[in-house]
Amino acid sequence: MKEFLDYVENESYWETTVKDWKKTAIRERNRYDAIESVDGDRLFTLEETGSFLGIYPTYEVIIHPYSLHVASYVEDTKVTFNKKIKALKNSEDFQKIGSFLPSYSDQEISYSVKSKYGDIEDSIWFTSATEEPNEVYLELPIEAATISVFSNEQDAIVFINGESTKKTVRDIGEIGPLPTDGSISIHAELDDRVSYAEDIYTDGEYELWFDEEYVMEDEYTEYVDDVAVPTEAELDDLYAAFQQAAVAAINERDFSIVEYYYHPGGISGPESASYIDYLDSKGITEQLIESEVVDYEVTDEGIILHTFESYMISYPDKSDAQKSFNTEHLLVNDGEEWKFYKLITTTEL
Repeated sequence: MKEFLDYVENESYWETTVKDWKKTAIRERNRYDAIESVDGDRLFTLEETGSFLGIYPTYEVIIHPYSLHVASYVEDTKVTFNKKIKALKNSEDFQKIGSFLPSYSDQEISYSVKSKYGDIEDSIWFTSATEEPNEVYLELPIEAATISVFSNEQDAIVFINGESTKKTVRDIGEIGPLPTDGSISIHAELDDRVSYAEDIYTDGEYELWFDEEYVMEDEYTEYVDDVAVPTEAELDDLYAAFQQAAVAAINERDFSIVEYYYHPGGISGPESASYIDYLDSKGITEQLIESEVVDYEVTDEGIILHTFESYMISYPDKSDAQKSFNTEHLLVNDGEEWKFYKLITTTEL
């Protein structure tokens, strides 16, 4: 109440309004306009309630508080305001959660969202600025994500922050709400195999990709000793041509554009064809920003190519995102040329 009175008494209109009240009391009893803020909010009203000894009029000061309405786009949000906790029934609708008196101090509201996968807790400060007289509307800026997952092993079990969900990629459905501060990591496991892990920062679908098992056939290993190893410049040219073809195949939804660069006996080709179909189903396209061969090594199996690449990825339902990777490819000679046989690892930077 003291902060409220300080707020009112320091407003420029206060002295004038009180003088007007006194004049009105002399001129016309029981008619007093409400004192309003410069923004048109009702602060309080003077009302005549009776008389003392039948002679002297008595009055009450009616204070008009502000109402706080809150909306959240995250289900099961709980808010704390003026030491009272309230659950929001329908997240997308504004709901009145309390009243307060305006002052020069900002007001604080806390909020929390709990789920089986991670809790979100935060608070914000807001001013007494109103959109309608005596009504404050506030949308909570909750940073939470709802995600889905995809994998080349649909029977793999999904793990969140190292804990098993006991559900497969196929059955888990949507997951969330999840914090988007990078504190949540998700991966999948199948038997003794572990997929690549993803940290959660936005809504969307996350790929929990497994390296494919393969057997190197003897007929391919013998080529390593019999054929010439490409120079670094030749490997740079090969990788640049492969990258351009791979991105074109993704955007044209046509695996045949890049098929030439894959070894017919390898697993990279089938993986690429499956991945193109997946991106097509999601409406995702890519733009190659940069790619280069960082290093390479010759082994008994073939040539291991260490590369860097960066893409601008366009989604139909959210903003474009730039992503960069360090990748290892196994190249195997098919008797005439070196071809991409297996994607060994890929790490998002």
